[in-house]
Amino acid sequence: MAAIDMLNGAIDSFQDEVKLLQEEKRQVVSANVELETAKMMLHKLQMKMDSNPMNMKGQLVLLEQQVSRFLCSKETSINSDKIQKKLKAARRVELEFVEMQRMNKELELEKRKLTLNLVDAKARTKALSYMTQIYKESYGN
Repeated sequence: MAAIDMLNGAIDSFQDEVKLLQEEKRQVVSANVELETAKMMLHKLQMKMDSNPMNMKGQLVLLEQQVSRFLCSKETSINSDKIQKKLKAARRVELEFVEMQRMNKELELEKRKLTLNLVDAKARTKALSYMTQIYKESYGN
């Protein structure tokens, strides 16, 4: 009878161990999914940051060159309405450029935040892996 009770206790212990390991596995899978999501978001943000400011800066330089050519020419007094429109357009592009720089800073901050989340997810994954290893070493397979 004592042997049966001891075997039942061992079975219960193994079943508890299986439940713990399944929970740890679920947590590791969840952390890995979160890690992959963070990596994809970082990649998308990097693509946005790389493309937007360059286009706006090029447009701004082009418009500034056009405005300076118009100001230097003799036709400025005759075509002052056109020049005013070009100057307004240049100001608009300059404002857009400043807005893009602001957005770039926001994206950089968001990238930092996601990087911290990524580092946190990696640390949790490593900790769970370490805990699983310690558990296995302590209780055997």
